[in-house]
Amino acid sequence: MKIYKMKKFLLLPLLIVACLKANAQNVGIGTTTPLEKLDVIGKIRSSTLSGVGNRLVMADPTGTLNASTTGLLDSVAWLTLGNSSIDSTKNFLGTLNFRPVIFKTNGNGATNERMRIMAEGQVVVNKTAPLAGDVFSVYGAGLAGVLNPLGDFSINGYSANTGCGIYGENVGSGTGVFGNTSNGTGLLGTASGATAFASRLYNSNVNGTALLASGNNLGATYLVNGSAASFRGNTFGTINFSNISSVAVSGSAVWGANRKTIILSFLGGAGVTGIDSANGSGVIGASYFGGNEGVYGLGSSTNGTGVFGTATAGASPYGVWGQVSTGATSIAVAGLNSSTGANAVGVLGQEVAAPNGPTRFGVYANGDLGASGTKPFMIDHPLDPANKFLKHFSMESNEVLNYYRGNVILDANGEATVQLPDYFQSINNTNYGYNLTPIGQPASLYIKSEVSSTGQFVIAGGQPGLKVSWTLTAERNDPYLQQNPDKRLVEINKTGDAVGKYLQPTLYGQPQEMGIYYKKHKELKSTAEKSVTLDNEELKNLKKLNSEK
Repeated sequence: MKIYKMKKFLLLPLLIVACLKANAQNVGIGTTTPLEKLDVIGKIRSSTLSGVGNRLVMADPTGTLNASTTGLLDSVAWLTLGNSSIDSTKNFLGTLNFRPVIFKTNGNGATNERMRIMAEGQVVVNKTAPLAGDVFSVYGAGLAGVLNPLGDFSINGYSANTGCGIYGENVGSGTGVFGNTSNGTGLLGTASGATAFASRLYNSNVNGTALLASGNNLGATYLVNGSAASFRGNTFGTINFSNISSVAVSGSAVWGANRKTIILSFLGGAGVTGIDSANGSGVIGASYFGGNEGVYGLGSSTNGTGVFGTATAGASPYGVWGQVSTGATSIAVAGLNSSTGANAVGVLGQEVAAPNGPTRFGVYANGDLGASGTKPFMIDHPLDPANKFLKHFSMESNEVLNYYRGNVILDANGEATVQLPDYFQSINNTNYGYNLTPIGQPASLYIKSEVSSTGQFVIAGGQPGLKVSWTLTAERNDPYLQQNPDKRLVEINKTGDAVGKYLQPTLYGQPQEMGIYYKKHKELKSTAEKSVTLDNEELKNLKKLNSEK
């Protein structure tokens, strides 16, 4: 009986082993179709894996499973599907010691590094270390294998509508955006639209300066009271500012100064202002092709001025200076008036300072003064100054003459001696002309003695006490005419560009283009003036700091 039971007990394990072997040697718990050597459907409990919190199961080199003693696996793990923890002391990516966070792509070599967050918080892209003091550095051509090895654009900013592609801000006295280069362009702006602007600068402060530019390492300075721009340099092609101050109400679109410490006030403002106090030029304009203008001024406003020059310092300053050094018919300063107005003037010189001294002139020619028309004086008519002008005309002659006149009373001998000015003989030659007129009665007057070395001549032939009016003309012969005898020439052959042309071609049936001094009128083309209106969105961007704080 006992032997039978023992055989029955041994038979059951043998049957189980036979079944396992028949099932491809896989063992299943909770399943009749195990797919692996051990296939468990359900939970597994092991006292070896017990501990505080969720444990991490790891296999040692022998293949034995053990609970990890190197850390905990809890709910603050970063997941690719998102994280919900708000505990910033646990829920973060980073290091717990003084080490950087390194990002690499396409491999783990040194050249595969793309970005590094330094232990101090600095961020550098495409290099292993940033420039000292930089918070965020991007290198376009840094480590080998980067996407941009030529360094075309390290950073690109894109925006649509009225947004900003790149925005930089400094709340102190530093720089919001800084550009630097050794040989290229530190800061470049381009535009392709018809109404676009390559660069637009704006200062929201009523006394602010929109643009501050400095060359030759001179340091920066600026204009106060709302200037649009300030430039500083000391080489040709630049403008030098030094301690500039101004109280201009309307300001200047462009204001240039060269080694000037104080700029004048212009209550109406100016399109372009250039000032120099050394040996340079306040404004230089140059033209080399096509007969264009070096400097062109247009005054299109009511009663405006195309070009205005003023000088306020020194004993002999020049408001406007014109100079040429070549050309047979060149003109240093030209005035052309094509208006049909009754009171139009080509060139006006006006002397208005009081008192008007004897050597002050509205227009003065240091040399010959010529005209193809008449040479009158014109004044307000003394009898009707509000409604009329009065004109008198200069006498013309084929000689260069000086004219003298006077009245004398004949003495008891019927004679009179006329004393001429002491300079008379120093500016005239001996080719004199006399004219005598008796007043009150006829007389046989004559010149008894011509002008002597003492500048006297004698009138005779009349009754004692007779009043005689006399005139004398003399041919001018001062040093100017002595050294320039050709100035006496009356008939002169045209030469150079003047040949075949006319002073006033229309008088001879010729077109204006045949004029010796003809210069085609500058064609004034109306151009659409660009205007800038800052909308609310742009103002918000420009004043972002103020609006946020």
